[in-house]
Amino acid sequence: MDEFLSIPTMEELVVKKDFSDIYTKKYPAPYLEEMNHVEYRIPDQTRPLYKHLTERMGNHLKRSINILDLGSSYGINSALLNYELIMSELNDFFIQQNPRPSIKEVQDFFDELPGKNPNLKFYLVDTSSPALEFAEKAGLCEGSFCVNMEKEPLSSEFKLTLSNIDLIISTGCIGYIGWKSFEKMFENIDDQNSSTIFAFTVLRMFHMDEIERVFKKNNFELIKTKIGPLKQRQFYNEEEMKKTIELLDRRGVDTHGLEDTGCYFADFYMAGHSHMKPIWTPWVQNLEDVFVPIQGI
Repeated sequence: MDEFLSIPTMEELVVKKDFSDIYTKKYPAPYLEEMNHVEYRIPDQTRPLYKHLTERMGNHLKRSINILDLGSSYGINSALLNYELIMSELNDFFIQQNPRPSIKEVQDFFDELPGKNPNLKFYLVDTSSPALEFAEKAGLCEGSFCVNMEKEPLSSEFKLTLSNIDLIISTGCIGYIGWKSFEKMFENIDDQNSSTIFAFTVLRMFHMDEIERVFKKNNFELIKTKIGPLKQRQFYNEEEMKKTIELLDRRGVDTHGLEDTGCYFADFYMAGHSHMKPIWTPWVQNLEDVFVPIQGI
């Protein structure tokens, strides 16, 4: 796609703390410990949003919903949605126990919860093979795909799965994945009859112009909703905060009451095919009317 500019090094990713080393561990405890340290709570913020959408989609389609989670790590969104959990409950189980729970104890933990939502079928995408292997062993997904969509081709199995996905979500991954990933996904989504809905968070520091153009080219309307901004996490240190605010200031983005309080904030986006607009835009309106961000966490 010649109209897109290649950005070898994104300024935002240079500014932002790199946590990639914690995603490659066999079990999620190091990830959860680090995220707890910076009060990473945006999965708690998005859980009621995703839950609302899956319920509305289920009522519309009259069947279970197939969900693709981009940048899923250890299957956190799946755990929270399927079992009505919150991040602190996962922290209590994985971090507080000594020694750390075995995979059998993890399986027992989820099996003993009130009940897995039978209407949600999760498929996970991430670049961390250990994280995806854990999620599969823990029973948090129907299948997973370890791929860097920005650089690697999609497997035939992934393409087939994409053609049957109802809801594509991402919590904190946009920016690490960009227009190239979405372009590859759209190649396997029916341009004429798609009922696929996208719902994801994007840190306010990331540009969305190129991604928006990909959606438009494929006859999908991408909307930045009025929900939020949503608190994502605390800054890792003063340097990350300083550089992030400087970047936003240069772009004319007002940080008062948001990033200058010491936290990253994200916007919530939704998208659907233009021919489905009468169906999915009321879902956006309803969410905007009733949702109140959890600012105290």
